[in-house]
Amino acid sequence: MSKSYRPIPPWRDFDDTARSAQLSEWLRVPWTKTWRLTYSGTTSSTSYTDMPSPSATMTFKKLRDDTRLTFNMQGSFYGSDAGALLYIAIGLNGVDTAIAGQFVNPASTHIPIVGMVDIDDIPRGTYTFKLRWAYGYYTCTVDSNDFFGVQVTETSEDPDR
Repeated sequence: MSKSYRPIPPWRDFDDTARSAQLSEWLRVPWTKTWRLTYSGTTSSTSYTDMPSPSATMTFKKLRDDTRLTFNMQGSFYGSDAGALLYIAIGLNGVDTAIAGQFVNPASTHIPIVGMVDIDDIPRGTYTFKLRWAYGYYTCTVDSNDFFGVQVTETSEDPDR
C-alpha cells in the first residue's frame, strides 16, 4: 500500500514557531476549567469580601485577546433568619462582577445558589479569580454540608463561530 502526500499550502508554514503557537492556541478554545470549594465560614459584611478559604481562588490561562470568559457558579448556604440575602461575585483584576443573589426562606435551611456571568475585554494572560461574597440582610453561613463550584470557560465572542 502506498501513501500519498499533499503539499502544505504556503500560508500554513508550520516551521514558523510564532504561527504554530498561534494556531495551537486557536485550536484550544473553547476550554473549561472546573474548581470546587468545600469549607466553613460566615459573612456579615454588606460589601464583597473574599470567601474564608485559601482554596477560594483559581488560576487559569486565557489564551486569546478576542474571546470572553464565562463563569458558571453553583453552591449552597443558609441564613440565620428568614429573608437573609447572599450575593456572590467573581473578583478578577480588582473588580467584583456579581454572579448571583439568593434569599433564604425559611431560616437555617440550606438552599442552592446558582449564577452565570460573561466577562469581556480581558486580554490574554494568566489570571487568578477570587470567589467573593456579601450579605444583604442578616448573617449567611456555609458549613460542611455546603459546597461551591465554579467553572470558567473561554469562548468566542462571535456567536457565529
